[in-house]
Amino acid sequence: MTAEEAAKEPEFGTPDEHITTWVDVREHVETKFAAILAHHTQIAPDSWFRTMEEDHRVEGFGRETFVRIVSRVVTPDGEADLFAGLR
Repeated sequence: MTAEEAAKEPEFGTPDEHITTWVDVREHVETKFAAILAHHTQIAPDSWFRTMEEDHRVEGFGRETFVRIVSRVVTPDGEADLFAGLR
């Protein structure tokens, strides 16, 4: 892909400034990664993804992000708990 073609590609993911909730899921990374790899038709047997080192798995899959669209309770900016304000 040329630089010109790359510039035309849409951005991947959600911009950080739109994310309202960052949840630490590092303790579940190995389970999450195993579930992804269980989809044999989605990840080729010789894919680099299958040989990803643990520290890279934790970096790439160790948090889940969410965008709050509306809330009926007071919630802090930059929350780390999907149930903030409900407990």
